Amino acid sequence: MKKRLILIVAAFAFTSMIFANNQNYFTDYSITDYSSAIGINAQIVGKNIVPQLQYHHWFSSRFGLELAGGAVYSVTQPHTGLDYLISADIQYLVYENIFTDAFAADVFMWGQAGHRGYTTNNTFKADITLATGIGSEFLIAKHFSIPLKVGYLVQFPNTLMYTISASAGLRFRF
Repeated sequence: MKKRLILIVAAFAFTSMIFANNQNYFTDYSITDYSSAIGINAQIVGKNIVPQLQYHHWFSSRFGLELAGGAVYSVTQPHTGLDYLISADIQYLVYENIFTDAFAADVFMWGQAGHRGYTTNNTFKADITLATGIGSEFLIAKHFSIPLKVGYLVQFPNTLMYTISASAGLRFRF
């Protein structure tokens, strides 16, 4: 699995470099200059990791929105069967730094509202999720970003759960 992931990331990087050869990489820029992004994400919810597709957009130099959704079929207890999560994050950019022409990073606070559905003992349950935390995004060659987030997540009403939530992803900014 690890070899496949490395191969996919390398192929993605190689093809993007081919199409981005007309870019001028030696100018000042801000992370929010490339305001939109699409990519993949994995979020830990309880004992399950839910893979997601995501869209991100900075509306200004400080405020952004992230929409994500994904599902996994779980065979582990306590939730066997379908497990999905659809969420929306509001993000506030706290700090950004352009280290070099090819590497930048930012720190942001985020709040998330979502809908989670899962199967327990052959019974489907749907819950609301609310989360908040802090995150960072690393921008490589102005277009590839690695977002990392950690925070606290509350889930209710069917399964009351308070847990640490973490996620990591890979996005292409444009």
